[in-house]
Amino acid sequence: MKSDRNKDEFIMAPIYNSNHWMLLVICPQTYTIYEFDPITRKEGRELYMKMVVSSALRRYKLSGGHLKVTRREPLWKSVKCPQQTKGVEYGFFVLRYMFDIVKSCTTSNDLDKVWSSRSEHSYTNREINEIQDKWAKYFTNHCVS
Repeated sequence: MKSDRNKDEFIMAPIYNSNHWMLLVICPQTYTIYEFDPITRKEGRELYMKMVVSSALRRYKLSGGHLKVTRREPLWKSVKCPQQTKGVEYGFFVLRYMFDIVKSCTTSNDLDKVWSSRSEHSYTNREINEIQDKWAKYFTNHCVS
């Protein structure tokens, strides 16, 4: 997402890791990666993309990317986000995280403000059904001829 000032932007990257979906929000300007994981990470479950994403941000920094920070390594933040209560809905949680981010955040600074006040409650059935309906309508209207 880009702000009106075109200074702060972030990249939403849904990833499939350790047999489930999660969302990374990558903020190149602040050298920060936010992890939105619908399942609390258990001991021994690694984020396999961590090295790849960190390496890509380091290359961006070395290539002259205009960063607001001087630290050597990207900052990884685990976000308090709604947690799934059933075993198969994590993809819809990732879609819902993306929807909520687009609705409430225009800059990377908004991510900290908006999500720090959220709890780890689960989404309601209504909230998950809403994102399923929105996705189905979008797919039907824009992807199916």
